[in-house]
Amino acid sequence: MTLDNKSTTCQRSYKLNIPQMLYGGMSEDWLLKELGDVHWAMISQALDTRSDEIVDSNGERLYASFVRISWNMKAGCLSAFQENEKVLLEGELSLYGNKMFFSQDQLKSDAREVHTQLMSVFSSRKAGNNEKLTKGKPLTVQKAKVSKHDTLPSFASEFFKLKSILFPVDGADSTVQEPSFSFWGQDLPLQGPPKYMRSYEVDPYGDINGVGLLYFASYPRISDKCERHYFEEHYERKDGAFFNWADNSSCLSRDIHYYGNANAQDVLTYVLEQYTVHDDDQTISLVSALYRRKDDKCIAKIFTVKKLQHPL
Repeated sequence: MTLDNKSTTCQRSYKLNIPQMLYGGMSEDWLLKELGDVHWAMISQALDTRSDEIVDSNGERLYASFVRISWNMKAGCLSAFQENEKVLLEGELSLYGNKMFFSQDQLKSDAREVHTQLMSVFSSRKAGNNEKLTKGKPLTVQKAKVSKHDTLPSFASEFFKLKSILFPVDGADSTVQEPSFSFWGQDLPLQGPPKYMRSYEVDPYGDINGVGLLYFASYPRISDKCERHYFEEHYERKDGAFFNWADNSSCLSRDIHYYGNANAQDVLTYVLEQYTVHDDDQTISLVSALYRRKDDKCIAKIFTVKKLQHPL
């Protein structure tokens, strides 16, 4: 990476309270929204342009669309964070080419750390339709005051490699046998019959963001909502008590690959493709996907690791 003495950074401090928490720990939904806000704020700073004034050469409004977000904890899980715990979020922005922004962030307290990476491109939409977003280049990107990569970062090349497997183009080599994705020290399979499927109606009051797009933070939340039904229908605690999946599972790590968006009136299909319980009986890896029902378009692949309070 070439620094050029043009580093763009952001630092914010918080004291965790009820708005930042869920089931006694830190809320992933809040964390992702804050990470997204920091990423967007740094882009505006680097371009020296207000977010609502970022346009392409044709004057079309551009949005920073996330294509991959990954985070993991060095020790513990989100439920380990405590009320009134002080945390510090530090982020740094970088650029590859003329439209691909990356940020690396750390959220840390005295006892815990969350390491994150985010990757975004710019896109515009026509006639309010979220199904066909068009890639764009900000008008002022050449003057961006930001660190620049001279080669494509591995975080991006991994994304494009997986995307090429899932969405092969005509004439491309299709000899990949039993493709998998390496995550949390495991090679997670990408093929095979799904374990579970469920419909989900997009909620315009909770899933859509302020510019009318399906919010990037909504994807894992939708996945969690649907995933909960599977485990509460198929498993119970060994002591016979009700297995409240939301209360008994907490995220250690998440890797979200975004391939499309959806409209407020759309119906999605959630697919739990695979899951593996680790040897300790209290850690589980999951591979999930979200599809638009109307055209069966995969709009996200979600890789997750969770810690269980009670073994399945």
